[in-house]
Formats: sequence, structure tokens, C-alpha cells
Amino acid sequence: TTRSTRLRHVRDFLRECCDSEPLNLSVIEPADVIQFIMHYTATWVPASINTANGSLRSYFSFRALKGEQTAALSSALPQVAQWRLAGLPQQLSDAEIQQLLGAFDRRTAIGKRDYAMTRCLLDLGLRRTEVARLQLDDIDWRSGILTIQGKGKRLDRLPLPQATGRAIAQYLQDGRPQTTRHEVFVRHRPPVNGPAGPDIV
Repeated sequence: TTRSTRLRHVRDFLRECCDSEPLNLSVIEPADVIQFIMHYTATWVPASINTANGSLRSYFSFRALKGEQTAALSSALPQVAQWRLAGLPQQLSDAEIQQLLGAFDRRTAIGKRDYAMTRCLLDLGLRRTEVARLQLDDIDWRSGILTIQGKGKRLDRLPLPQATGRAIAQYLQDGRPQTTRHEVFVRHRPPVNGPAGPDIV
């Protein structure tokens, strides 16, 4: 996917700015690079614009290795503003983690479920889809091992921390409703008998 995306960016750039055969970058001016990026990515989010910039920068570096002068073209790629505080924090402080874990009413079934899901996210670094897909058979209680279905159907075996295992066990014993589902975490509100999908997580 990454290769296809990068190739598409470079191909579109060359079609737009260099229609000669064989390819001759010397006919391309820095202004052409700026105009292409501004037009090509007009409706894109900053992360996608940076990806396009990276595609062209890599291509220019490759051509430079062939002995061509591409430094001016690389320098013409516009900087994309990504404000330091615009996104979510990269990590929570210890105090914030304790505040988060204390926010669940663990006297209720939903509180037990949400607490256990959050422990999976915090203690194991799982993605929300991995938490949602977690099956009853994925937990080896005797060995303390959790099998995770990761990206690309990859299976990862992780040690199950005591706090995480305890939270899951409390949910299974005292919170999880009667259901035919094999997912560990299930819905508690209609439509019932369904998994707690990524949106719930």
C-alpha cells in the first residue's frame, strides 16, 4: 500500500510537470513543485500532504544519487503546519492514568467492562480493534498468556499482567451478560447479544 501510494504521487507529479521522454528534471523549476503540491493536495489533511511531500522528496533524492541536481526542487516542497498541541497528548502522566482508571463505576456491569477494556489499552498497548476482537479462547489463564489477532492476521502472544487479568476476570464473572458471543467484551444495551465493537471501545 505504501509503495502504491508513493508511486502514484510521483507519477502524478511527473505527468503534470514533465511530459518529455526520457524524463528530464532540469526542465522543472521550484515554482512548478510548489504549484503542483498546492493544487494536488488542496483538499488534503496535513498528514496526507506530508506523505506526498515525502514521496517527492524521496524521488528527488533518488535522482540526486544518479548525479542530477535536485536540491532546489527538494527545498521547494512546502512545509506543512502541524501545531504542537493540535492533537491528543502522546501519553498520559501517572496521575492522569490513575484519574482515568478511577473514573469507572466498577459496581456496575458496564463499569466493569469499560474498566477491563481500558486496562487492555493501557497495560498491553492494544489497539481498539484488537480489544474488540479479543475472544474467550484467546486467554490462557493457566499460563497467563494472551493471544492477540494483530494487523495482517498476525498472531501475537503477550504476557497477561495481573491487574489486567484480574479486571477481565471480574467482568467475566460478575458483569458479562448471558450471551452466545465468543468475544470477551459484549454489548450491554440494545441491540444485545452483540460484540462491543471498536466504537464502544
